[in-house]
Amino acid sequence: MSAAERRIRDAVAHGGEVDFRRAGDGQLPGRPEEFGPERTVRAEVLRALLLRTAADGDGIPALRVTGARISGRLDLGNAAVDVPVRFRACRFEQAPDLHAARTRQLNFTESVLPGLVAYGLHTDGALHLTRCRSTGPLRLTGARISGALLAEHAWLGSGSGAGARSGGGAALELDAARIENDLWAPGLAAHGALALAGAWIDGELNLLDAELSAPGGVCLHAGNATVGGGIAGARLSARGRLLLTGARVGRTVNLEDAVLDSRAGDDGVPGNGQLDGDGDGTGDGSPGTGEPALTATAATVDLDWVCPGLRARGEVRLSRARIAGKLDLSGAVLERPGDKALRAENLSVGAELTAVGLTARGCVDLRGAAVAGTVDLAHAQLSNDGGNLALRASGCTAAELSLRAAAPIRGTVNLRNARFDLLYADPGVWPETVLLNRLGYLALAPQLPARARLSVLERDADGFVPGAYEELAAAYVRLGDDDAARTVRLAAQRRRRAAQPWYARWWGHLQDAAVGYGYRPLRAAGWLAVLLAAGTSAFGLHHPPPLEPGKAPAFNPLVYTLDLLLPVVDFGQARSFDPHGLCQWLSYALVAAGWILAGTVAAGITRAVSRT
Repeated sequence: MSAAERRIRDAVAHGGEVDFRRAGDGQLPGRPEEFGPERTVRAEVLRALLLRTAADGDGIPALRVTGARISGRLDLGNAAVDVPVRFRACRFEQAPDLHAARTRQLNFTESVLPGLVAYGLHTDGALHLTRCRSTGPLRLTGARISGALLAEHAWLGSGSGAGARSGGGAALELDAARIENDLWAPGLAAHGALALAGAWIDGELNLLDAELSAPGGVCLHAGNATVGGGIAGARLSARGRLLLTGARVGRTVNLEDAVLDSRAGDDGVPGNGQLDGDGDGTGDGSPGTGEPALTATAATVDLDWVCPGLRARGEVRLSRARIAGKLDLSGAVLERPGDKALRAENLSVGAELTAVGLTARGCVDLRGAAVAGTVDLAHAQLSNDGGNLALRASGCTAAELSLRAAAPIRGTVNLRNARFDLLYADPGVWPETVLLNRLGYLALAPQLPARARLSVLERDADGFVPGAYEELAAAYVRLGDDDAARTVRLAAQRRRRAAQPWYARWWGHLQDAAVGYGYRPLRAAGWLAVLLAAGTSAFGLHHPPPLEPGKAPAFNPLVYTLDLLLPVVDFGQARSFDPHGLCQWLSYALVAAGWILAGTVAAGITRAVSRT
């Protein structure tokens, strides 16, 4: 044994620390050439010491080495190590092998590793990787860590090479691992995937200020993982995709001010695939050439999902996710022009979906989403140029959809079959193309005259949609504004008339002019007054001769005109006098006008009563 190795042997029995650092050494290990024989320890010697050392009652044995170079491979595969092991600021020539090993505690704080092989590792305490630097993958698939895994400010992966750039290589593999406390990694820098598929973390997954990089690939794979204490990812920077498909999070997911970028490389661009057709001419938003920045399909979050200030280049996919509390996207910027920026079909939110100040360049898809509270898009800026969908909430249900003070939407809006208790939107928010068939709501805000909202219904890409007019009229009825409701229903009849054949349009024009399709009944009285005045004047100047002189009643031009105008009333004047010439033609005109007026009044009243 060398002098350095003898120092370690003598210290192990009582757990003493052997520090090989020199004055002026930094916190992290120096370059390989700075480690001479006096600071070099063979891995095989350490293995022999660890496997032969056990507690003897006189002290607590432990291996504590600082500032050493470990030559060769430390092979503890399938071994049972009964003493704590700590390598601090050490440099390993080869990746330690601890596959299927059983240890009490492992500590590689501030050490430099070419990787770590630890499949199926079982450690009774914490695994420390604090400020560790590893140029190769740390393989801990199926490991069981009874304490926490501490990797704050660790630096993992080469940052270059085919594995990291293609997304095929993993910097830290924890698939199917069990961590009975936290995975604590604030400030982590990982060049390659952080693989947590099927992992179980009882505590918190902490990635505050972390930097994950796997351009064109997956930088965090936590599909079907369980995280009991929540995910803390505020200010996370991710170059590559985040996969949380089927994950279960026991508390809150926090991605406040995180930056997600799924582009393939430094020169990549977000996906720009066009929306494919789905029967309504506006597309279903199938993924184009770009990959999602975040996929949490069918994930379950027991509290809130908060990501105010999130910036994502690539789709944010929350389809079929279940969030018991609120979803907060306030101030987020989501970019995937020409495709879906937010894909949240059949999302379930137990409280509010808050997206105040959201900027989305691409479709916000809430198709089939169920939100117990408000979908708040106040001050939002939604755009998806080229005739694509900017907002799709077909089949969505929520207590309120609010577009208060939102910018005018650029792109199509689809609210078919959606249902809201309150719809808050100024007419100026809506784009030139909307889809509103079977949209339902109990109330509208802000309160505006009916004519201010009718222009929106005229923009429906399906043409005349009777139900949209009736829904608007019903909302005014609930407000107690019957006049506005009649205005809406009259506008519906006029739009219906435009699509009818000429003879139906002619009759419609008569009904409109006479009584406003029954919604303007006072017009009938006006027409009656005009015709009555005309007939009274004409017959007052030119009395028609009686049919039977001496038997006819005294002629009264007013009553005579009324007798002609009212088909179901007989005052005896019309059948007692016989007009000639122009007066005869005037009488015919008054009779015809009376029947037309009576018919339009009857049709209008019948329609109005049935609608009411």
